[in-house]
Amino acid sequence: MTKKRPLVITIVCILAFVGLISLIPSIFSSEAKAVGNWYPPYLGFNVMMGLVAFIGLWRMKKWSVILYALFLGINQIVLLMTGFWIASSLLIPLAVLLIGFSQYKLMD
Repeated sequence: MTKKRPLVITIVCILAFVGLISLIPSIFSSEAKAVGNWYPPYLGFNVMMGLVAFIGLWRMKKWSVILYALFLGINQIVLLMTGFWIASSLLIPLAVLLIGFSQYKLMD
């Protein structure tokens, strides 16, 4: 039996895919390199993991919400350690996480 994806998940995933794809040029930017030589590969890895998480969410997989939560935590730690953390950096990711967990029982 195929589960129907809720509209809210579809909207979140489409916005995330657009956002993640728009981040790809940032990986190669001078601003990313200015953070440190480690940051462009880290940013690239995060874009890839974000794509994996949102493909999983699109397919209504529980592991996608856990993966997203894990990388949200890691990214917040990195932002804190680099001095770039601000409270608003949690707003959209926490909203996505809340939406994911609100639909968790419908996922495989």
